[in-house]
Amino acid sequence: MSATTHSLRHPVTATGAALCALLAASADSAAQTAARLPEVVVTATRYPVAPETVGSAVTVITAEDLASRQSDFVLDILREVPGLAVSAPGPRGSLAAVRIRGAESNHTLVVIDGVKMNDPASTGVFRFEDLRAADIERIEILRGPQATLYGSNTIGGVVNITTRRGKGKPELRLSAQGGSFGTGEGAVSIGGGDQRWDAYVGFSGIRSEGTNVALRGGEDDGYQQSLLNANFGLRPIENFEIRGFLRWLRAENDYDGFGPDTRGGFLVPTDADLQDERSSLSGRLQAKLALFEGRWEQTVGVSRLSTKSDQINNGTLTFSFDAKRTILDYQSTFNFDTSTFLDANHGLTFLAEWQRDDAESTFARFKATDNLGLVGDHRVTFLDRLTLSAGLRYDDNEKFEDFISPRLTAAFWIPETGTKLRASWGRGIQNPSLTELYGFFGNFRGNPDLEPEQSRGWDVGLEQRLFSGRLVFELGFFRNEIDQFIGTAFDPATGTFRPVNLPGEVDTRGIETALAAKILDGLELRAAYTYLDTDGVDGRQLIRRAPHIASVGLTFRFAPDSEGKPRATVDLAARYNGSQKDNVFTPAFAQARRTLDDFWLVQASAAYEVLPGVTLFGRIENLFDEDFEEAYGYRGPGLGAFVGIKSRFGL
Repeated sequence: MSATTHSLRHPVTATGAALCALLAASADSAAQTAARLPEVVVTATRYPVAPETVGSAVTVITAEDLASRQSDFVLDILREVPGLAVSAPGPRGSLAAVRIRGAESNHTLVVIDGVKMNDPASTGVFRFEDLRAADIERIEILRGPQATLYGSNTIGGVVNITTRRGKGKPELRLSAQGGSFGTGEGAVSIGGGDQRWDAYVGFSGIRSEGTNVALRGGEDDGYQQSLLNANFGLRPIENFEIRGFLRWLRAENDYDGFGPDTRGGFLVPTDADLQDERSSLSGRLQAKLALFEGRWEQTVGVSRLSTKSDQINNGTLTFSFDAKRTILDYQSTFNFDTSTFLDANHGLTFLAEWQRDDAESTFARFKATDNLGLVGDHRVTFLDRLTLSAGLRYDDNEKFEDFISPRLTAAFWIPETGTKLRASWGRGIQNPSLTELYGFFGNFRGNPDLEPEQSRGWDVGLEQRLFSGRLVFELGFFRNEIDQFIGTAFDPATGTFRPVNLPGEVDTRGIETALAAKILDGLELRAAYTYLDTDGVDGRQLIRRAPHIASVGLTFRFAPDSEGKPRATVDLAARYNGSQKDNVFTPAFAQARRTLDDFWLVQASAAYEVLPGVTLFGRIENLFDEDFEEAYGYRGPGLGAFVGIKSRFGL
């Protein structure tokens, strides 16, 4: 731990000091512009609603947020979202995990442009290490069990991503940047549209020599990625739209083998010529019809995800895995008013979703699994203040027993004081992946008798807006109980691993806080803190989930142009990860626990529009060159500096 960061050691103290300064500054300048709030929220209901009516915990990240913080990879900015634990051991491209409210990484469902992106292979995780900010317009993070509207992979919550769409006159965007660790990248996109059509296509690529993750050895582990993102929309008549999406990604990263560590004989990464080559192709085609002046919307769609993963050792293919997912869905949402009954507004949603997962590997072809989900949800707002919702999902799965997922939410909005009270309760489910059921590689044997993991979770919260909305403060409490938790058993007699449903219950609970404010004209402050308490089936703290996670950030926009838009942006973000537990193994796979030290990661970034449409930008990651581990034996990258240029041209 570098001495430079000792003053930031305690997250509660830092956050409290920031809050006091924030309140004082806000009181002195109450006439300034209100803190930015999302106009609508989509993920919590699957259709746009006002945030004041949402009973679930939702965080919205916009394209402006990504641009102001110069976030190249989304993982960096997710560290600032309350309730999220980010683990990204090693350099760019290393296997990363995002855990929501203490749940596992495969309990986080990721949806991009309506396509469920969790890999049907492996353990059903989404490869967050490949999620770059290029082409992203908006991210909504919905926390808490969400099986009612989204089905499996939702014990922790949902990350819903919308990519950029064309609008206005056709525009060409170009960008290039480079810097530390032999990193170079570029991007090009073109898009435009009007009331009848819109289209967008973007291509980006990155290549990095990486850093050395191993405590023993000096070999750098590189990473490269190519990404194509395209979408279009056609509106032949005012109330009918056809929309299509296409996303292709190819990535490759080096990784290390394992050997004993001199600190205790446990296995740690050691230099080896190993590569993980992976690709994914996803797409969706949907049609939406709005009737009765937009009150009744019907959407029918088909989506497809295809993934491929190759493991290579010294240039030789050792293992390959192909997986496919097909989904057919129909959603009907009807909004109507009953003015004679408490001036109520109603929203009725019906959803039918058929899903098939299929896969094959070097060692076997797996049996495809089909699932039919039927959803009904009723949402009602009384007197523009109290919103209640009740939903129910029935899943008919050919492999597992039928499952019913209820969900209840409530939100009470008091406009006179800028106060919102919210509460939610629901169930989540995680179906075993194909590899867990049928096996993965030579010494990993499947378990066809696995049962789905199930959860019950609730949360309550408060949102308070002060000083004409310039200060927004959120406080929430949550708890989640998970049954049939899937772990891995090792048989020393055969040297094989096997997934099993562990007896007992996993229990997670905690506190989430966040604030955002306009301190001065153009100066914004943000802060977040999460306290997480976890009990595994053995009663011990779950690994790689720090009890204390915090962040503090400042964004300053200045130097307005002739239209009043700022030409310059400076951002400073400090992200804290408290000490946490991790499992370690001996060469004979005996297991022990170790504590990983806490750390701060500080990032500074800046951008300046030197000419209309031409911007220079740069950032420094790990500003204080912090020495840190997010998994035992895996070294995180040190200080890195990057500079670039981006431009926009009208066509």
